[in-house]
Amino acid sequence: MSQPTIDFNEIADGVTAILDARVHGAQLAQREADRLADEQAQRESEQAKQAQTQREAERAATISRLEAEQRNCHDRLLVLDDEMRTLPRQMQAERDRLNHLLHELARLRKG
Repeated sequence: MSQPTIDFNEIADGVTAILDARVHGAQLAQREADRLADEQAQRESEQAKQAQTQREAERAATISRLEAEQRNCHDRLLVLDDEMRTLPRQMQAERDRLNHLLHELARLRKG
């Protein structure tokens, strides 16, 4: 009987095929991981853009609201300033009227 012979070339080819398959599988897994990471980065980028857009819209709305309040406050101050300027004359006129009424009442009560 002849002894079985070991064909080292056949073993090397088999080992090489196994290693090539593992390398190919690792490359596929890495490409899939890269694809998923790219998709996640794109989602996060889009979410960040949307959040920034919303913050800018909220800021613009706040500025608009504050500008309107500022205009209203300024207008009210102008009105109050005008009223304050005429107030001393109005107060004096009311004092004069009150004095006149008091004198008239006093005269009528005496008489």
